[in-house]
Amino acid sequence: MKPYSRGMKEITAPPELTDRIISNVLREKGQSGRTGFHWRGRFRLRIALAGSLTLIILPIILLLYRDTSTGPGKLQVWRDIFAVTVYAADGAPQQVKPEIAFPIGNYRVTNSRAPGFPILITAEGADEIKLMTTQGSFLRWNPPDYKVYPLGTEADLEPGEIIYWSPMLEDKLQSAASQSELTLIAYHNHNVISKSLILIREDNQGVFAGEWIEAE
Repeated sequence: MKPYSRGMKEITAPPELTDRIISNVLREKGQSGRTGFHWRGRFRLRIALAGSLTLIILPIILLLYRDTSTGPGKLQVWRDIFAVTVYAADGAPQQVKPEIAFPIGNYRVTNSRAPGFPILITAEGADEIKLMTTQGSFLRWNPPDYKVYPLGTEADLEPGEIIYWSPMLEDKLQSAASQSELTLIAYHNHNVISKSLILIREDNQGVFAGEWIEAE
């Protein structure tokens, strides 16, 4: 609200405008009877002046408030926009909670049934979601053909679409990342509306865990 407060302080009526309003009121007063100003006249003048300035300033205030509370440059609270679901080894979905560590599972190239970890992401009010990973890669692996489609370190998807993150490094197929940062970006009409991060780490037992946090 700081930009709003600054904008409120800067709103002043120009001296020319104030003089013109007073002149108009005086002219009308003179035409209705040149009896001079008494206390009732001064009171009516103040009311007329206040009303005129209110009509001028009120739209400016509303415009300032709208510009400082919404718009393409104002990111919305990530935990109110995104919803993240991961899946256990048996396929059971698990709703991810903000800022609480969650298990993803273990991953072995030789014995894993899926080519990576499935993640389902939705974003309220978004028409597109962009994902980026610092290590590993994204891929699609869905019915009916269950063919692996590599996507690299960045992927665009529709809200509600399942995507897989694999710890396998693109340039080193025999090596796997032990940690990564997944960046989630929600768009509406090509404007960014929210961002968040998923931190992924592997422990000594080969089990991956994640934590969903706010993007810096």
